[in-house]
Amino acid sequence: KASEPAAPKGNYTVQVIAYQVQNKAMAEEYIRNVKNTANLDAEMVKSKDGKYYHVIIGRYPDRASAEKAQAELKKRKGFADCIVRQL
Repeated sequence: KASEPAAPKGNYTVQVIAYQVQNKAMAEEYIRNVKNTANLDAEMVKSKDGKYYHVIIGRYPDRASAEKAQAELKKRKGFADCIVRQL
């Protein structure tokens, strides 16, 4: 069993906003603001079709964990529209 690949970790996340690829600078600025004002570790991932940058917070092993984090985020100002995404 040692030869089996490890189960992927962090398959789910909470997306807080998305920007079209031409607005990468806006996404980067949003991430800086989230880190500085909300003290959250946000990151940017490109959509599978390459048209958007998704700003996400956290990576979770399952949907339930991501939904719990989403519920906590929604209580904070500016995150009411966040959604759970599978990576």
